Amino acid sequence: MEAEERAGGNLAVQWIRRDRAGFVWTDGADVPMSEAVEAWQIQVMRGELILRTVTSDVQGWTYDAALRQADGTMPGARFEIMIRQMGIFGPGQPGRVIVSA
Repeated sequence: MEAEERAGGNLAVQWIRRDRAGFVWTDGADVPMSEAVEAWQIQVMRGELILRTVTSDVQGWTYDAALRQADGTMPGARFEIMIRQMGIFGPGQPGRVIVSA
């Protein structure tokens, strides 16, 4: 997982999908999905406080400047982004990235 500041106060968040049913990554390409659909829950947190929860059907999310301003997470703020895969196996273990100045 990574989070990268972009122009205008946007934050680009990206991650690599892993399969939860035991498929093995052998050729450097994405493994087949064992889920019927690709679904992600993304939470922006400060400590235990959840500032925002969004869902995505792709491996990436742009936390745009307007949302960041509303959440108080503009550049210089310290916060965490947690991402969980959702699906038939329930919510997955979260991946985490800490964003700080």
